[in-house]
Amino acid sequence: MQGKWIVGLLAGVALAGVFVAPIRPVSAEDQPNIAEMVKNAKTPADHLALAAQYDKLAADAQAQAASHRTMAETYKGSESPKGVVRSTAMVGHCTTLAKSFDAQAKEYKAMAEAHRQMAK
Repeated sequence: MQGKWIVGLLAGVALAGVFVAPIRPVSAEDQPNIAEMVKNAKTPADHLALAAQYDKLAADAQAQAASHRTMAETYKGSESPKGVVRSTAMVGHCTTLAKSFDAQAKEYKAMAEAHRQMAK
């Protein structure tokens, strides 16, 4: 019985670590001002710089999606103290966010490719 308690405690601590490091979209402070870059883009180098920024945003969104897919799998495999309903809700939440971040990544990749084409 004590073994299950320790395993539960360790799982709780590991899961808490996921929530301590907040998952947030890339903010304005984390990146150059893309609106300004777009407004001032005139040369191939300007467009390639924009493509690089969109590539970075796509990679960040993909990482967020992967993180949420991992959390969904964790919730699927854990017993919630509030029962199955809570775990099911968290799986749905994480799955929805993963899909949203996947969609963001796809759009950012398209923007990057468009700016690479403008650089030609």
